[in-house]
Amino acid sequence: MMIREKITKYFIDRGFYRVNLGKEFMELFYIPRDSAVSLVWVLDDPRGNGIDNTQFKGFSEKIRASFREKGFESINLLGLFISHDPFAMREIGKGEAFWVVDENYGRLVIYNDMPEDFEGLKLPIEEMLSVTGFGVKQQFTAEPEVKKKINIKSLRKYERRPYVMFAFLAINILVFLLTDTFGNLLHTGSWKDYGMDNWWLVFHEHEYYRLLTATFLHSDISHILGNMIGLYALGEVLEFEFGHLRFAIMYLVGGILASLGSCWYYMMQESIDMNDLWRALEPAGVKAKDLAVNATYSLGASGAIYAMVGMLAAYLFANRGKSGAVDPSRLTLFLFYIFYTFVQGFRGSENIDNAAHLAGFIAGIGLYILMITLPALIKKRKS
Repeated sequence: MMIREKITKYFIDRGFYRVNLGKEFMELFYIPRDSAVSLVWVLDDPRGNGIDNTQFKGFSEKIRASFREKGFESINLLGLFISHDPFAMREIGKGEAFWVVDENYGRLVIYNDMPEDFEGLKLPIEEMLSVTGFGVKQQFTAEPEVKKKINIKSLRKYERRPYVMFAFLAINILVFLLTDTFGNLLHTGSWKDYGMDNWWLVFHEHEYYRLLTATFLHSDISHILGNMIGLYALGEVLEFEFGHLRFAIMYLVGGILASLGSCWYYMMQESIDMNDLWRALEPAGVKAKDLAVNATYSLGASGAIYAMVGMLAAYLFANRGKSGAVDPSRLTLFLFYIFYTFVQGFRGSENIDNAAHLAGFIAGIGLYILMITLPALIKKRKS
């Protein structure tokens, strides 16, 4: 039985009256109590193209007006979206009270500024979702606390696939094959020299592109393997929560800022010696670019991935109780990556750039505040 049919049956069994609104994808249920009435407006809108925010607000007011005309003084209305896209529903329902039944993840999504419960419906709907044939035996709510953890492996195919994360994985692997595995055969091995991060070339030769290209280069198979585990462990969760575009921007900018932090750190360590060397060799006709070999080179996606770690930390802090989005297997991979990089860093491995990690982590927190927290606060004030 589909979720809409089960919800309809539940309302009728509970004594709610059913109202045909004249549209196939929506119906209204209400239960009167003296001069008060509680209404649940069910909208079966999988892709968010059945109604927009203006129409939603207008229809909500018409429903309230209709019940005011019937003599009800207190009218409580909750919109209940059944959809594949909770993000689209959030925009459509903005300014009104609503919940979202996320058909893909088999969960009830209740955003921070929404009613925590309504007519005792929260728990029954959650229980319905655990047995409606989604293949999900457990589910969680978005707010205020996690009831159970969701097993992402048990979900049916999810339409909001992490395309950006897979694209970054593919680019990193392709670049590694071209620069390492087949570098000599295809004469592309020298790409590393032109793409690695180097503070002397960035600040003195203005090769700023290196701040980005370095994040797609790796030194050996263990280096890329560790970083791709980290990208896979975090990418899908963050892309789902932030959306494709914002995730792409945050990953790329986080990687650039991590590279910039690495450049700044090594410049502080090496600038005195490098400047002395430059002053000594410049009269002999040595070009500044030729001195770059004496400055530290760095490469790898770990700075961008630590930006993701910072984003996740900020996200979990801001949405305490929503960590069910990280299933046990994904969390295990994430912890393995953190452990691997920390151990390698303390051992002084040449593949580990602790300055980039720290800069990336701080950048990730800052990007979360700038791109997620502040826009949400601005929207909340305007609504």
